[in-house]
Amino acid sequence: RLVSLGMERHLKRLGWGMYLLSISFLFGLRVVFGDWADSRLVNIVGEFQLFWFLEKIFLGIGLMVIGSWVFSYLLKRFETQLSLFLGSIVILVFGSSVVMYSFVIAYGYQKLMIKQSEEVVSMTEQFIRNKQNQMQSQAKLLAGSQKQVNLVLGTEPEMAKKEVEELAKNEWLNRILVVDEKMNSLLTWGSEGTEIIGGNFIVDLQTKKQHSEIIVVNKEMYLIAGSAIEREGKVTGFVVLGKVIDSSFLANIGFEKADLLLWVMGDLA
Repeated sequence: RLVSLGMERHLKRLGWGMYLLSISFLFGLRVVFGDWADSRLVNIVGEFQLFWFLEKIFLGIGLMVIGSWVFSYLLKRFETQLSLFLGSIVILVFGSSVVMYSFVIAYGYQKLMIKQSEEVVSMTEQFIRNKQNQMQSQAKLLAGSQKQVNLVLGTEPEMAKKEVEELAKNEWLNRILVVDEKMNSLLTWGSEGTEIIGGNFIVDLQTKKQHSEIIVVNKEMYLIAGSAIEREGKVTGFVVLGKVIDSSFLANIGFEKADLLLWVMGDLA
């Protein structure tokens, strides 16, 4: 009665706030029933279910009521009220300025990074496409060499091997294969990337006589190019060139974040 009608009635708001918090606490006991096997009960007391929402609602309202009761005491003095008002204005202005400035800086930096990333990816794609075309031309020239034609015919294997070694060293190739029309190996140089030369690539090469592919495996990119060896208009064999472009290779020629570039290029390939 003292709280509701007497001199202590200013505590009435606090009482209501505590009452709402106690109701929120009661709804919070829902966690005790969270492991029950009854699915109907779990659908009521589980996360983001009825009792969960009621718990949060009563908790929020109770805190707001208690907060308003505390704040009402601070407003009973003019100096305190003025200080709170001015302090709130300063914090609001300063906070808004910081947030807006940070947002503008972050947005501009994000656009700059996206633009730079797009430019780097575009340059990398262009570089790899040019390298792919270059390897295709090299495969065609090697396939048209008389030394490779003679190798398929079974003569001058040493001359053909020397020519292959010179090309591999000059162009930094990792793999060169020379095979006959039945895909029997006649000359092999290098070993890296052997496992990705085969299957669909061989089928396309036999069909088109010239073919190249870009394959990305485990952060390594393989450029493969092949061309048919022809004699008197008849295909007698094939030349296959392979080059590995990994993150260290891209980093050495000036491309930063090479792993990310290879991942993006893998999607583009």
